Amino acid sequence: MKIQHLRNGVILVCIGLVFLFNNLGYVDWEVWETILSWWPIYLIALGIEIVFRNSKLKLVAIISPLTFAFFILGPAWWQWEGKEEDRLVQESRWSEEILPETNLLQADLDFHLGNLTIAQAADKKVNCRLEYEGTQPVWDFSQKEGSAKLAIQDRSHKTFGITFGSAGFSQADFRGWDRKEWQVELDGSTPLELKLSSQVSKNDLDLSKLRLKSLELCLQVAKANIRLGEKSDTIRVNLEQDLSKVNLWVPKESAIQLQKDVDLGGISYSHLNIVKADQVEAETGLTGHPVIHLTYQGALCKLNIRGY
Repeated sequence: MKIQHLRNGVILVCIGLVFLFNNLGYVDWEVWETILSWWPIYLIALGIEIVFRNSKLKLVAIISPLTFAFFILGPAWWQWEGKEEDRLVQESRWSEEILPETNLLQADLDFHLGNLTIAQAADKKVNCRLEYEGTQPVWDFSQKEGSAKLAIQDRSHKTFGITFGSAGFSQADFRGWDRKEWQVELDGSTPLELKLSSQVSKNDLDLSKLRLKSLELCLQVAKANIRLGEKSDTIRVNLEQDLSKVNLWVPKESAIQLQKDVDLGGISYSHLNIVKADQVEAETGLTGHPVIHLTYQGALCKLNIRGY
């Protein structure tokens, strides 16, 4: 058997096993952050294979499939066995009051490696509880001329590597994820424009009680559950996904204008009011029910739209 055929087979088997473990719940999707981070080692392994596969030392080329197997299955196995060291997770809490004259809230969030929850605040405030390890998230909140702006940037980093002691190899830590929790509560009476970039994460966005005007969501290797409400007449939603899955819940009586540009992805919906562009103006006359302009694009992604 040619070494390149063996290597390709090993890669497919290993990737398939990790996806299987993801679907069965044994391994979290965050493990792909670690697997993809080893890309320089994959290039080195391929180089060794190319150099030696047609030489007298062609047995050295076996390093290539072994390397791929170790660095793809290794992080998944390490997470499954639960051999992670305890981490010191710190927490930042703060709250800002929305001024009475503020008529627009613009929120820009950058999040990765953890679980994010967005919901309505109990009062006219912005409340945040942000967990972090190492570097504290950077946040800024300002209000002027009737507009409030909130920006939060996640600065956490991956912590994985191989440790060598006086006796040689001592520990392998494949942690490329951070199980932190972010909880963000936004004022439900102020019109909201929300922009979220989320990577290697799980996102629970209950926007049903917020006056949402627009949502821009960029996901990479992530999951998201999004619930829209009826507090706005028109909602513009732009979903950009790569290796991600989104469950979108909308009011059953809402009208949805859908535009999609997806490679190797899928979309499912049933018993919903999907309208064409020339029908949107007529649908806006429906009282009490929003019109949702939904743009869906990405690769290797899945979108499920359900009514409630």
